[in-house]
Amino acid sequence: QETARDVIIKFEKDKAKFLNEIDLYTLIQRNQAAKKNVEGIVPVICTFSMDRLGTSIEERGDSDFFRDMSSPSESQRTAMPHVLGISDYRYASVIPTDDGNLLDIIKADLGSYDEITGQYKNTQSNALQIGKSLHNLHEAGLVQREFNLSSYVRIEDELSLQGLGTAKRLKQECEGGIKPGYFKNSMKTGSLPPEMFAKLTASENMSYCAYWAFIMKDAWISKMLNSSPGSTGIIQKKINEYLGEGERENYSALETRIKNNAALWKKIKPRRKVGEDGSESFYVVRCFLDAQNSTQLRLNPLPYDLVVISNFYDVWNYALLLFELVTGRKPFQLNGSGDFVRDEDFIRIAAWGDGTEGCKVLLEDDGVSDPLFRDLCRTLLEPVSSRPSSMDDILSHPYFSHPYVAKSQKASIEQDRIRSEIILQEDDEERMIFEEKRRKRQLETWIKERTSVLSYLLPTDVQLMFNSSTCMEWRNLGVAEDLIYPTCFTLLPYRLNHGEESQVEFDSDDAQAAMAFATHLGDVMLYTSWAGHGLATENTMVKTFEEERLSFITSMRQSAAYGSYSDYSAIALCERILKNLSNAEEILVECLEDFVEEPSLTAKKILSDVVGELVDLNTCEKVVSKAKEAEQVFSTLLGDMVKDSVFTAKQFVHDKLSGLMGSSFTNNVSNNAPKIDAALSNVMGEFVNDPAMALKNLLSVKVEDLLQVLDSSDHVFFYLVDEYSGVPVVDSMITLNIKNDSEKVM
Repeated sequence: QETARDVIIKFEKDKAKFLNEIDLYTLIQRNQAAKKNVEGIVPVICTFSMDRLGTSIEERGDSDFFRDMSSPSESQRTAMPHVLGISDYRYASVIPTDDGNLLDIIKADLGSYDEITGQYKNTQSNALQIGKSLHNLHEAGLVQREFNLSSYVRIEDELSLQGLGTAKRLKQECEGGIKPGYFKNSMKTGSLPPEMFAKLTASENMSYCAYWAFIMKDAWISKMLNSSPGSTGIIQKKINEYLGEGERENYSALETRIKNNAALWKKIKPRRKVGEDGSESFYVVRCFLDAQNSTQLRLNPLPYDLVVISNFYDVWNYALLLFELVTGRKPFQLNGSGDFVRDEDFIRIAAWGDGTEGCKVLLEDDGVSDPLFRDLCRTLLEPVSSRPSSMDDILSHPYFSHPYVAKSQKASIEQDRIRSEIILQEDDEERMIFEEKRRKRQLETWIKERTSVLSYLLPTDVQLMFNSSTCMEWRNLGVAEDLIYPTCFTLLPYRLNHGEESQVEFDSDDAQAAMAFATHLGDVMLYTSWAGHGLATENTMVKTFEEERLSFITSMRQSAAYGSYSDYSAIALCERILKNLSNAEEILVECLEDFVEEPSLTAKKILSDVVGELVDLNTCEKVVSKAKEAEQVFSTLLGDMVKDSVFTAKQFVHDKLSGLMGSSFTNNVSNNAPKIDAALSNVMGEFVNDPAMALKNLLSVKVEDLLQVLDSSDHVFFYLVDEYSGVPVVDSMITLNIKNDSEKVM
């Protein structure tokens, strides 16, 4: 006769998750067939599945489970309205009850703190049991990957791992796979080991952002919606009213995708770090899209190699768990989802083995007093190339020979001896580090004393080591990926001469050419900085501003609604041009706010460049301003003598001023007005679809304009440039004929 006992029933909706966890548990059981239960893993007493009903694999209790899980009747729902309906849960597993998880047990047992060792009395015993649990998993060819103090429960005075939901088979797949946005991703960046991070250059970061462009786009949409919660509710209500009953589920799924992708991007977005030399680095998670339809997305290649699942993953997380077990706190500040709160910690882990002393600093910051534990942590928190992977080797560390574990006086004496050796070794390391720092300070002082006098004698190539060249800037933009040296030269459409006091100057006859060339060169440099800022940061997502685009088109139509261009007076045309420019500027600022540092000034410059060749904006502004002043004066003079004095005054002023401005200005504005509208429509269309690419396209236009200035001259003059001073070397001049030496010029 069976004995009744208390159990826990775990209900599950996801069939794949249920079957996977049961299969993994069965694999462990087979690996330890000689044992009654799987040591260190919560045993599964039995399972229920509605899918097994009526099949050859139906098990005892499946029919009762189906009966109990069926939807409640109307009378049952009326009698028990507080009871939660769980008919959607078609699967369940039965496990023994426990005495609570390890985190709760520690909190309830705070009185067991040992002042001598600086640890709780059961710390080593708990650490050993958790280590044995991981050992059994690894023996079965599994890696748990993500676990913490709450993952372990106490059953009959022994700690056991509850659930294998995050476990995977060893070396059968890569780590970092991410499901599409309709699924909530459970990846915790706070538990990822350093090998799961990658350090990228600016161009590699662009490739990374291009790969995840569809995730970034959803994140941006979510940000826009969340920026005005009131408007979001109104939008959702209007959409639900517009959609039929059958379509609302599709919209709900879209909302879920956007929300999940926004949360995912927050986890995996690049973290930017600027070095002391001004160089940029970007740190990311080595993740990839793990979906059946990933080939249909035409994804860009990833700029890093993927990481195959291995025991090293569990060893790192075991070290993090031991740290929390001993110190009572996590080594890094994490949020409720298990992700890093601070970008500094994200970058710190990503650069863990990059010449840093991360583990040492971590242990010193928390004042870990036990030398044995410090030594164990240093061993487990090594970069993957030096980190042990065998739990047998780890559990043989002297830390686990503590008397609370071994209960032996001989073990205690041996433990004290090893502790003393570790302290001596740490003291030697401290002295070596101190001596190295002292020598480094002396060397820096020696260099500084001499560099302050001899700095101007340093060769140009040495100086360039500390600066980012124009070549590198353009390579990062992707403008000139195949560019080769030398790049420290200039082509000018005029000749340079030696001036007074070693200055460089040009002839007065060339002043106009110099001004034109300097203006275009300045534009190229300005647009290069804008395009570089937009393409080399994390905000390189492909943005769409459909609402803004429609708003701009509507405003353009409204301004043209009362007649053709020929029906306008010169002043009315100027008013229309300025109004369209104002509308375009407002939208363009919004498009650029995540891409440049000063979006307002940038928008003014871009629009001025677009229409500046077609109309004199300064003249238009003066004409409109003077016309308004005159209208106000005439309207006041007419007073009540005329029925509509404002309209009459405006018509009179427009007629008179248009005549005074002459036909040349009027015809120019009238003829170019449609061209201005078309130019504004084109540039706004590019920016509302993809601001980063629009900036890059405008940069290409500016480069072409600069080349046209050179092409307009019969000769150009080649000069090498001293990159240390930024001044062309006059004596290095080579004259090139544009027609005969066109290939050399290009």
